[in-house]
Amino acid sequence: MPFSRRGIFVRMVILASCIAAAGESAAQPKTPVPDAAAQQTAKKAAGELFADRFTQAKTTAEKTALATDMMDAAGRVQAGSADQYVLLKISLDVAAGTGDAATALQAVERLIEQFDEPAAELIGETLLTAARQATTSAQHKAVAEAALSIAGKLSDADQYETALRLYEAARSSAQRAKLFPLAKELTAQIEETKRQQLLSEDYRKALSVLEDKPTDPEANLAAGRHLCFVKGNWARGVPMLALGSKPPPPPNTRRLPKRP
Repeated sequence: MPFSRRGIFVRMVILASCIAAAGESAAQPKTPVPDAAAQQTAKKAAGELFADRFTQAKTTAEKTALATDMMDAAGRVQAGSADQYVLLKISLDVAAGTGDAATALQAVERLIEQFDEPAAELIGETLLTAARQATTSAQHKAVAEAALSIAGKLSDADQYETALRLYEAARSSAQRAKLFPLAKELTAQIEETKRQQLLSEDYRKALSVLEDKPTDPEANLAAGRHLCFVKGNWARGVPMLALGSKPPPPPNTRRLPKRP
């Protein structure tokens, strides 16, 4: 499958929306991930069906074609079955293993549409694998551009560790593709994500304090800063910032001794 910048951009938008929607109630319940026994049976069937292709696929193009054909096969089996899950998962692994982020993300998209997989973790790990395996400038470019969008959504979902790992991998890919302005932008995002991570840690600590001391100034200040400046939730954050403003010390009411 030829590299398509438009295709991967559209896929990034869809996957970013999946991350943003994580934790919200889905309109339709998703299929649980098949158990280990069912997956093992499906893997055996897939291995037999594509045995010759696995043996013959040596080049990146051949492996990408194999991944694409396995995705096509997944569309012809029963929706939500172990066979479908395994075909998509193997397709994802094959594509990511060749550094083909676009094809791997296509498999991810179909997996998280049908199955109850953790979207943020799956997307992040897929891009990290593609980044490690990328060899061409086009592959590194695709990884860097995709990661820039996805890592931001991971940060929004409080997945800071995965976001930082992805930003670091994306910066390395951008440098290898000689996309130096993008590498500079990713460096700035890394620093910003580290700042957000620290504020998030302070926020969690502050919430713990506020359970027992709802008017504690320092805890309100930390919580308010996180809500306003990281999450953009000014409606909740501003009242906390107000409570976090330390009141002026009480006036000295002691009477000075009268001078003789």
